[in-house]
Amino acid sequence: MPTPMVHGDAGSPPPLIPMPTLPPMAWPTPTTAPEPGAEMALVSPAGNEVEGRDWLAVAAIVLVAEAALLWLVACAALLRRRLAMERADREE
Repeated sequence: MPTPMVHGDAGSPPPLIPMPTLPPMAWPTPTTAPEPGAEMALVSPAGNEVEGRDWLAVAAIVLVAEAALLWLVACAALLRRRLAMERADREE
């Protein structure tokens, strides 16, 4: 027994389904590059090395200050030890 066709007789194409319509595409407007003399507050140039040099100078100053502080602490510890040894020798 043949199966009944849902979309019509054998050999006929199925009915067309209406396609959804989309709104027209809205393309963004092209932006132009700023003028060479214009200031840009939020964007810094990629080749700006001055800021990197400032951080390098700060890091060098911190490193020298830390070394000087450690040297002073070591000298104070040696002086304290020397004074303690002299006191011990006087008490004997």
